[in-house]
Amino acid sequence: MANRRHSSRHVKRLRTYNVREAAKATGSTPGTVRHWHKSGLEGVAGVYPLIFRGVDIIAFLKRRDDDRKRPCGPGRMYCFRCKVPKRPAFGEVEFWPDGPKLGTLRGLCPDCAATMNKRASLAKLLAATGDLTVSMRCAESRLIGTPKPSSNSHSERG
Repeated sequence: MANRRHSSRHVKRLRTYNVREAAKATGSTPGTVRHWHKSGLEGVAGVYPLIFRGVDIIAFLKRRDDDRKRPCGPGRMYCFRCKVPKRPAFGEVEFWPDGPKLGTLRGLCPDCAATMNKRASLAKLLAATGDLTVSMRCAESRLIGTPKPSSNSHSERG
């Protein structure tokens, strides 16, 4: 499973774990835990087989997650296809409201033309968009609000 995020939620801070226990607590495999040890996870010194402190496992996974984060900043959105934050094509985004306070900013990636999304509130819309041109979209109308709610015209007699 590529790009899987391993969780430290079930790791107890004051407990020690062998490789198999650490794998079970983080939802990974023993081979993954051994790889983590080679890439910086500190084990208890002078002890064989390998034993890891819970505090060290939690810190290692937090450090790994923090290294992966790429904050976008104002006027930039993250493209999942290119895997980098970019400025949307033509400097334009659309705001689609999801309720009275929240909504989604949608723009196009200038390189791969994929749709980029970013959640934003109306109160912080200016800070999220920076100098981008924002067009506000209306929420889709409900079927009940239309004058003729039936979409099956063939079922009506007339």
